[in-house]
Amino acid sequence: MNLAVSLITIAASLTIRGSTLSFSQVIPLLSVVFSLITGAVIIAFLGAAIAGRLSQTNSLSASS
Repeated sequence: MNLAVSLITIAASLTIRGSTLSFSQVIPLLSVVFSLITGAVIIAFLGAAIAGRLSQTNSLSASS
């Protein structure tokens, strides 16, 4: 859910800033932009998995 909201936010900001931002200056940096997005998505999934494990561990410790 968080990832979907982030992608919608990015799409909206690009749409709004499209009239003022010169995309010709951004195009050479697209590989960097996509690398950052890919890294952020991977870390978001890993963070959610770790948070789920911590939550399960804490709930097991509290019930003992």
